[in-house]
Amino acid sequence: MIDAVLVVGSDLELSQVLRKIVASAMELVSARYGALSVLSRDGNIQQFIPVGLSDDEIRAIGPAPIGRGVLSLLDMDVGPVRISDVPSHLLSVGYPPAHPDMRSFLGVPISIQGEQFGRLYLAEKIGSGTFTQEDEDIVVAISIAAAVAIDKA
Repeated sequence: MIDAVLVVGSDLELSQVLRKIVASAMELVSARYGALSVLSRDGNIQQFIPVGLSDDEIRAIGPAPIGRGVLSLLDMDVGPVRISDVPSHLLSVGYPPAHPDMRSFLGVPISIQGEQFGRLYLAEKIGSGTFTQEDEDIVVAISIAAAVAIDKA
């Protein structure tokens, strides 16, 4: 967790800082995939940073998600979202054809002074199969570091 916090104070570009924050979160909670989105003022995804996929896989998947399906839960100000089986969730709309299957999901809003500026997403818990409350607590703390990085940019 210290790595995620220390990277915020580094001289790296914002996209590099955010990529390192995602990678730290993935490592700390044993997630196969992770991503971070930075939102524009109108709430659209301005920047999307996926980690855990090759460049070829990212290109094959296509454009960044637009926040439909289970991702829309993060628009509802419900706080962190933890789902054990995404495909069976009521709001699931499926994945693009080249997208890897993902069952477990943990999404956390990134807020700065009460305004949502981004989202941190983690998927596919390695080992136990589902994210825990402890995982959620860790990712919430990391999202605070991400908020500081975005605010400083």
